[in-house]
Amino acid sequence: MDGLQIARPTSLCILIVEDELDNALALQFLLQTHGHAVDIATDAEMALCKCRSVRYDVLLCDIELPGQLDGYDVARTLRKQSHRPYLIAYSGYSRPQHLADSHEAGFDEHIVKPAGLSQILAALQRCR
Repeated sequence: MDGLQIARPTSLCILIVEDELDNALALQFLLQTHGHAVDIATDAEMALCKCRSVRYDVLLCDIELPGQLDGYDVARTLRKQSHRPYLIAYSGYSRPQHLADSHEAGFDEHIVKPAGLSQILAALQRCR
């Protein structure tokens, strides 16, 4: 093809932070079919532990999580790091105050569940 190359989308390393494992697995599968490397954490403590050992490009994080820490705590903690992933709140919380709280905690954007795959993929495009 005379040196013509088709641009392929860049793969992202993504951590889904979601306590509903079935939802996390379904989203993981969908994002993997789009060429991304996707890991799952089911609570905030697990997410922060994984972030200490893996350099994720994106965190797709629920707000309401089991345990003492929630999604806002995850965002606040990761915002303090020199290399931090693009932080997307992915939550059923949809009121204006929830959006403001997400922004204040350090999320780059807030997607309301249930979101279509196209909306999630568009957010991943914005993080590049």
